[in-house]
Amino acid sequence: MDWLQNILELDKEFFLYLNSFHNDFWDTIMLMITRKETWIPFYVVILYFILKITG
Repeated sequence: MDWLQNILELDKEFFLYLNSFHNDFWDTIMLMITRKETWIPFYVVILYFILKITG
């Protein structure tokens, strides 16, 4: 499980790195990405392709 700990540590470092930018552009982008409504079209497209491939 040492590899899992390494991945978690890298994830934490990357998160802190991204979090250190603090500007209006990135704040807006991150708020938009974290909203559930932003991802609905993405999931609809994925569902469409899954149904198209399997149907």
